[in-house]
Amino acid sequence: MSQNGTVAALRIAAISFVSAIAFAVPQAAMALSCDDIMSLVEHGVPEGVVVNTVKTSGTLFTADEVRCLADRGAPAAVVSTAKGMSSQEDPGAAAPVPVEKVEPQGSELDVEDEFESRAKAGAARELSDGEEQAGREPPKLKEAVAQYQAKKPLAASLMLFELLESEKYPEYEPKINYYLGRSLEMLEMFHTAQHHYMQVVRRPESQYFAYALPKMVKISRITGNDIELKRVVAKIPPDAYPPRAKSDLFYLLGVKAYGKDDLSRASKYFGQVAQNSPYYLKAEYYRGVIYNQQGKLKSAVRSFRDVFRQEMEVANDPRAIAEVSELKQLALLNIARIYYGIERYDESANYYNLVDHDSPHWPEALFELGWANFMQNNLNNTLGQLLTVRSGFFSESEWIPEAHV
Repeated sequence: MSQNGTVAALRIAAISFVSAIAFAVPQAAMALSCDDIMSLVEHGVPEGVVVNTVKTSGTLFTADEVRCLADRGAPAAVVSTAKGMSSQEDPGAAAPVPVEKVEPQGSELDVEDEFESRAKAGAARELSDGEEQAGREPPKLKEAVAQYQAKKPLAASLMLFELLESEKYPEYEPKINYYLGRSLEMLEMFHTAQHHYMQVVRRPESQYFAYALPKMVKISRITGNDIELKRVVAKIPPDAYPPRAKSDLFYLLGVKAYGKDDLSRASKYFGQVAQNSPYYLKAEYYRGVIYNQQGKLKSAVRSFRDVFRQEMEVANDPRAIAEVSELKQLALLNIARIYYGIERYDESANYYNLVDHDSPHWPEALFELGWANFMQNNLNNTLGQLLTVRSGFFSESEWIPEAHV
């Protein structure tokens, strides 16, 4: 790599540090892991930059994370900084309270209403560079976009970052942040890309709003981190949701409502998740749980059956495959328990028998199946199931003292 290319690589690796200082609000700070820090070290980012990145992240490091840095050969100054920010240093210390920018006029409700109206306007606009005053657009921005379109994300991201750092073009910041996010996503720097998409979402009047939001959704699926989305989703009116992100955002709204024990509203949101969404099975499982809590047992069984029977196209991702399998096994257990609760023991036994033998829930299902057979006076089956649960096969992984004969 040329000297310029090396410098560019180092600058891009440090984006997460500089952009977090220059453009992030306190509540958007990302926690750093041992892997994140070592990635900077291994890419040759200067020690001082890494130390500042750690300091400004606000992360409370565990003893294991500090040990990980030391074991993997992080510079002594980096290890010392992480140790000084250890969560074990002062367990009684309160977390810093984010300082939010106070608008000079209008209540918090006024601000949220303004956000909603701007979000609707931004979602209704099409992404067209022609809408902007092309004559005033910085030549460097045009060149950066051209570099991105030419599949040169490293060069594009360096130019875009320098434009942001200059603070000369505030009216173009949504576009700069959007294409910087796209470039970083292409480089698989997902957390940093998410940060820049969030800067676009915070300005919902922008024509890039409806395109940045689905990108944030996509990244949250990759990283498993939807914290940033949860912060903003409740402030955006549903009719402003971009079509590609609607199901994901309705699911997050449902989770938030369920956490507040607003079961009716949560069920309504979960019901708007499309069947082709990766979140459909989770949403339908939640609906089954809600119906059961509300005493609507037929509806609960219907939802749980749908979870079990629905065939989903799952990407070749072990985490996603495991989640789908877990939901299906839990759905079977819930159906079996509902039938057991209304004394339809034969149907309850049928569903217990459907739980996979390699599922971590099989011992539990086997024990409860024994009870279902006992209630039907199938004593031989009951004894066989209890002896199986008590066998050496489960001795190290399961402890079910109730199964003692």
